[in-house]
Amino acid sequence: MSATAEQRIFISYRRDDCQSQANGLNDGLRHRLPAARVFMDIDSIPFGADFEEHIRGEIEQCNVALILIGDDWLETRPGTDKRRIDESNDFVRLEVESALAAKHLRVIPVLVEGATMPTPEELPRSIRRLARLNAFELSDKRWTSDIEHLTRQLRELTEGPPPEATARDERTMTFADVDDAALRYALTTLPDTFATKDLSEHPAVLATHTEVSQLRNYHTMVGRYLMQHRAALGLDEPGKSIDDRGAMWTKTSSRPAYAATSSRTSYPQPSSTPPRTTYPEPSVAPRPVTSHQALAPAPVKAGRKARTMILWCVLTMGLASWAAPLWAANRRPHDKAFRKRMHVLAAVLGVAALAAFILVGSGPEDADGTPTGAASDAGGTLLLLTLAAGVAVVLIFRRPQVALAGTESVLARRDSRERYRQLVAKDRPLARSMHVGRPDVPRDYDDGGLLDLNSIPAHALSQHGGLNDLEAAKIVEMRGQLGRFVSMDELLAYVDLPESTATRLRDVAVFV
Repeated sequence: MSATAEQRIFISYRRDDCQSQANGLNDGLRHRLPAARVFMDIDSIPFGADFEEHIRGEIEQCNVALILIGDDWLETRPGTDKRRIDESNDFVRLEVESALAAKHLRVIPVLVEGATMPTPEELPRSIRRLARLNAFELSDKRWTSDIEHLTRQLRELTEGPPPEATARDERTMTFADVDDAALRYALTTLPDTFATKDLSEHPAVLATHTEVSQLRNYHTMVGRYLMQHRAALGLDEPGKSIDDRGAMWTKTSSRPAYAATSSRTSYPQPSSTPPRTTYPEPSVAPRPVTSHQALAPAPVKAGRKARTMILWCVLTMGLASWAAPLWAANRRPHDKAFRKRMHVLAAVLGVAALAAFILVGSGPEDADGTPTGAASDAGGTLLLLTLAAGVAVVLIFRRPQVALAGTESVLARRDSRERYRQLVAKDRPLARSMHVGRPDVPRDYDDGGLLDLNSIPAHALSQHGGLNDLEAAKIVEMRGQLGRFVSMDELLAYVDLPESTATRLRDVAVFV
């Protein structure tokens, strides 16, 4: 097999810097190197794939990385004075870091738009080695000849394919290599309790994973896939490994949307389907609540409101009784379950009142113009029932819940955390650019104390997460080995934390 057939080329670029040059280079290389694989994010990432994880996996499999540097490559983010390349979660910086860290990869800076090579002082410490690499200039004036020259150099980089064993050792498995159908079939044949390697070494799984089963991270990726999809696969939280077969898994009888069967407190994790919400506005720190304010009895005005609502239900003969549950819901603004029940009850009373009005209006009238007949009687009865229900709701919930001292600020921060968790699920790149979960970075909003366990440094994790230095270092070390965590359950499968620490961390953890 020729060298070109084995060649994998990764093109790194900043979209608002040199998009057109990247497109032209991509087309030119594909035309001149038809047997090579050229990776470019706009047409190479599968739908639904994790962008950052797929990028890292692709770089690990490439032979050459072309880092396109235009005249705006080092520019600041619009509206700020901070350069994007200085942000630890900048995608271009992540690409360059991954490329420089891969020992088997040849990294070539490609200068376009007349740009000059950045100096080491202009680059973050993690990618300063890029400034020492010999760059290739791709000029718009001699575009065709320059691409021809670059193509010849790329052909010369790999005179022959690397040894088969070396190529196999260098490549790593990604989630895109997992055959979900084979795993699901194999799961049906395994006992209720099994180890990770019982599944990864199952004949049905090996038959569809022949090319990746010899990779160094094969068993680890199967375990990570089970962790990420355990609810859909009907699996409990994994238990500790008892030998070298990996974590122990137990099947469940049902498949809930989110299964948390351990003694650890369960908190909502970002769902795979983003909730239909608007982006959260920067929150304002709530005013402190003093003890006498929080424990003060309900004012007399609340009683007048209750009497007014009862009078409203009576005067409208039950037609407007649906307003009573809405009134009750507003008295408990932080009890989401109660508010949801009251909104459902309001809808039911509204439909009942409308049906009663139609029934009364459809009945025949007597000589005095009064509706008569079975339909009219049924409508009247239904109106009385809605009237009684509305009055009962007001009487039952006329007294507001007595809040404990300090609960308003606590509940407000909890609401803020949930809103920003929804932002992460809906638009992770935006959340990353806003530094959600990064209390160590200056921000102009309060995300409720969230901690992004995929980017926060160890010292900040210790300071804001209540972990000791050793626990924080373990999390950061394992994060570096895996690339990123997908959930708190996966983190706890790899990092052993005390129960109290894990419970406290669940409340503020987010995975951007």
